[in-house]
Amino acid sequence: VQDQSLYEDDATVTIADPAIDKALDSSSESGTIGSALTIGEQVTFEVTVTLPESQCTNLTVTDNIPAGFRYEDGSLSVASAGAAVTLGSPASITPDSPHAFSSGEDVSITFSGVTTVAGATSLADRQFTLQLTATVLDDAANNWLSPAKTNTATLDWDENPGAPLSDDLALTIVEPRL
Repeated sequence: VQDQSLYEDDATVTIADPAIDKALDSSSESGTIGSALTIGEQVTFEVTVTLPESQCTNLTVTDNIPAGFRYEDGSLSVASAGAAVTLGSPASITPDSPHAFSSGEDVSITFSGVTTVAGATSLADRQFTLQLTATVLDDAANNWLSPAKTNTATLDWDENPGAPLSDDLALTIVEPRL
């Protein structure tokens, strides 16, 4: 073929962005509603990560626990993974367990090596969900002057060209029902 340009064409490919979503799944107190929480309440949070069909290395999810909350050691787990998701292995939790967590101390899980998403036929196929539990502490950080709290989850990986992705969950400390 004499003129190669006759057999070339430009194309644009758009890949879905990764996403992270932080939500309150359940709590131990029947007297509170939604994100209104009280001292002593144990709260289960869900972090759902949606990935494009791709590969990424050392995928890390961090839960930035707000002051006045304590992560319950050993409660972080993979609750579900879509059919197309193969998480890197081994998964490591930081800080290492057992660990006596204190108020506002963050927890991270890193899926070492390559995480792959391939052959997805639905959004759910490209997602995985983590669950973790935290306790609302009787702590100076939880007082009537500062009842609003923000719990942030972040997503990062080695090849990420920008800042970590994040999602905030607004929480409010309320007086207990007696």
